[in-house]
Amino acid sequence: MKTLKIHPVSMTLLWEMRGCWGGELEYTIEQFGLMMPLFKTPLTITPPSTEEGQWYLNAEDRNALNLDNFSTFSDALLYHLVQDAKLLSWNTHEERGGEPLILHFGEVYFEF
Repeated sequence: MKTLKIHPVSMTLLWEMRGCWGGELEYTIEQFGLMMPLFKTPLTITPPSTEEGQWYLNAEDRNALNLDNFSTFSDALLYHLVQDAKLLSWNTHEERGGEPLILHFGEVYFEF
């Protein structure tokens, strides 16, 4: 029985001079049908230097929830952004021209 759902609500990213996206992820957590309030977590997403390279997402569970699955969630979220939804590509920052990238997730959730 799956008891934990993480619902990403939105993500705001801004390209930083150090070569990565920096921003904030807003999400809620549902456990046994009970929704917790909105959480905000700072994150960085580092793109590969080439199209075939490895992506990295660094987000910490700073809300003291001690979620065992938070790293699994962040890995799945990155896969969703890059592979499934194709919202990020290795050169997205060049296409944006310094504008923030704001993503809204709608009904997407990750179940653990």
